[in-house]
Amino acid sequence: MGHEVKRVPLDFDWPIGQIWPPYMARLCTEEVRYAIKAENEDLEVICKACWHAANLAGVVITYYGCPDWKIHPPAGEGYQLWETFGEGSPVSPVFATPDELADWLVIPGNDTSITKATTRDQWLSMIRGCGSSPTLVSDAKGTRPGVQL
Repeated sequence: MGHEVKRVPLDFDWPIGQIWPPYMARLCTEEVRYAIKAENEDLEVICKACWHAANLAGVVITYYGCPDWKIHPPAGEGYQLWETFGEGSPVSPVFATPDELADWLVIPGNDTSITKATTRDQWLSMIRGCGSSPTLVSDAKGTRPGVQL
């Protein structure tokens, strides 16, 4: 878990720091199913309705038997950095190029605590490379943001 560059529409208008709601419903375990069960509601009825809705929506059923309702933001031409260590939310505005995103990430005052001591070249390498990095890494050099690898 850490940070990931998402390709979203250039006019994608989701607030920075606000969790993308479909990510909050990504796991359904036996405990979750019991927790959301309405009083006097049959759990089997709830699960069957959920499976039916997933089938109609074309949502994949996970290995543990529940639909994977994790719906990603719409795809587009823009570049936006998201945190992936929580539920998932954007931490930057949307930019037209990797260079613009890297430039923004190193501007003082755009402190998401991940920009400290990370260079533009390190960000650009991550953005153009795999597009994701762990939050922190620890090795012989110490503990530092994963983007600095």
